[in-house]
Amino acid sequence: MDVLQQLKDAQQQVLARLQELEPLAREYETLKTEAQKLGLDVTQSARPTGTVKQPGRRATNARSAKRAPKSRARTPARPAAKPTTRGGRREQIVNIAASRGPLTVADIAKELAVNPTGLYRTVNQLVSEGKLTKDGAMVGAATATK
Repeated sequence: MDVLQQLKDAQQQVLARLQELEPLAREYETLKTEAQKLGLDVTQSARPTGTVKQPGRRATNARSAKRAPKSRARTPARPAAKPTTRGGRREQIVNIAASRGPLTVADIAKELAVNPTGLYRTVNQLVSEGKLTKDGAMVGAATATK
């Protein structure tokens, strides 16, 4: 196969891939528009969450894993979590919910500069104890009944 034929084949592959991706790109733009209408921050959702296996590529094996890692751009570090005392995180969660009104666990996590997965158990415990209320994804402070 000569170079000219290889070039033509590569062009055909690019065109075929563009045809495959076109509906996905349209769907992405539609979802992005709808997310903006809902007031969602679409800049954060644009980051890739995983890797996609490219067609025609082999999976890594032990031999290729020994190669030097490719350099990649570093993401900015999260701010350090606010230090807490024993039981302090629970108190912080209740105080944030009381001062800011109904919000999501992710919002509380941003306020505390921590990963939200570490808060779900604590929030659920606080809901069970009656210190917080939960309506769907929204968490709020429990109202006093006296």
